[in-house]
Amino acid sequence: MKFMRAFFFLFITSTLLVQSIMSHGQPAYELERYMSDVRASQTPHNKEVVMNASSVNAILKAIPTYYRDSLSSVRSAAYTVTASHGLKSKEQATRSLAVSILVLAVHDKDAGNVGQLWNLLSKFNRMDFNQDARDSLKSVFHKSQYQTPQLLKLIGFLEITELIEEIRPLTLPPYNKQVRWAAMLALARMGDAASIESVMQRSQKLKLNDDVVYEIFPDLIYTRQQTAIQYLITVIQSDDKNCHSADAENEMPIPCAYRVMEQLAPVVEGYPILVDASGDIRTKNYEKALSEVRKWVTKQGTNLKIKKESM
Repeated sequence: MKFMRAFFFLFITSTLLVQSIMSHGQPAYELERYMSDVRASQTPHNKEVVMNASSVNAILKAIPTYYRDSLSSVRSAAYTVTASHGLKSKEQATRSLAVSILVLAVHDKDAGNVGQLWNLLSKFNRMDFNQDARDSLKSVFHKSQYQTPQLLKLIGFLEITELIEEIRPLTLPPYNKQVRWAAMLALARMGDAASIESVMQRSQKLKLNDDVVYEIFPDLIYTRQQTAIQYLITVIQSDDKNCHSADAENEMPIPCAYRVMEQLAPVVEGYPILVDASGDIRTKNYEKALSEVRKWVTKQGTNLKIKKESM
């Protein structure tokens, strides 16, 4: 009887040990299967398993191995997996870990991958960047080949103010227009008065149309400055039909106010309308929504509270 109990105890212990080993090895195994499919230019068969893995930290600790892969497609896939898990997590430590890993990868030799990395990093909140990540970005900035518009805007968003005087020369020739504009925007985001004034003067000189709304207004919103937001509110209050409807088959002039009220929704606290993941407002009656927004911003005046936690 004692022998049977001992045997049963040994069997249970061994089973639990094997299950534990398999459990701890599973994330790495599934990740390798995923990357093998990417390496073979195939759609990963276990995409859902990897993207929805519960052992997020195990995935994040295993993923840097693929950052060193010789294939840019594998490295790109690794960056996507990292960002996906970081952005979905509600744990601050996990989000910060994902950011720190991604920042270390910006030396990727593939320009497309570097652009992807800047885009992924811009989706995180400011508090997700710990001091190590910020120090890494400062180090990247000091290597001139990485002084890109995306990096400059990320630095401005994070308000790394110790770089202000080093960024200021980038607003002037011989740097290209994209770098000069991004440098000016970054300085404006960090509260530099001269840059805020310059950004506003350049923007307000432009004739209001679809291109300005889609290309320039997001930059004004990026600065998170009251003067920029108040200018956009004047557009919301205007009935001038300087923009066009999105229906290509039945394009017609409409007030730019409809586009701008959508753009402001994610960055103003207490805003009376919400937007979905695609950026469209949640309403079936755009005229009513615009009326509500106009009344609300009029009531708020210059007391609008601007959200700065996101890019």
